[in-house]
Amino acid sequence: GGHEAGDNLIKECVKQLIACNPTGDSELIYRYSGDEFCILFPFAKGYHSEDLECPSEICTLATKFSGDYETVDDLFVATNNLLLARKEEHYKLHPNDRRCK
Repeated sequence: GGHEAGDNLIKECVKQLIACNPTGDSELIYRYSGDEFCILFPFAKGYHSEDLECPSEICTLATKFSGDYETVDDLFVATNNLLLARKEEHYKLHPNDRRCK
């Protein structure tokens, strides 16, 4: 239960992110918050955020192209807002998945 169950869920999420990462590796996957991760795509090598397809019941995705933003902070805010909106959409469809209200 508790922390162990949370740790196992995070490990499963990372496995799924690695499996659906079009670059095929885990080098550019970063955990930046409790259950939130960031994958950086090397645009110069032809990868785009839209290349990430991860049909998962436990992962919610939000993708943005860094070239659309002036600063890293602008990119982070836009991506984080999109992620929060996607999470809310998920919780509306699956209200029992929310740990607390």
